[in-house]
Amino acid sequence: MSSWLERPQGSAVEYENAQQRILEVFGQWQTPDNLTTELFVVRVELEAIA
Repeated sequence: MSSWLERPQGSAVEYENAQQRILEVFGQWQTPDNLTTELFVVRVELEAIA
C-alpha cells in the first residue's frame, strides 16, 4: 500500500510550485513489471456527526 498526504500551506503560487515539483518527481516513475494495481483511491473523506 502506498499513501500520499498533503497539507497545502502558503500562497497559491507556493502551492502550484509544490504541485509542479510532485509531477516532476513522480512523472518519471514507471510501474515495475511485477506490480499489480488492484485498487486506486483518489480521495476518501469521513465526517462524524455528533
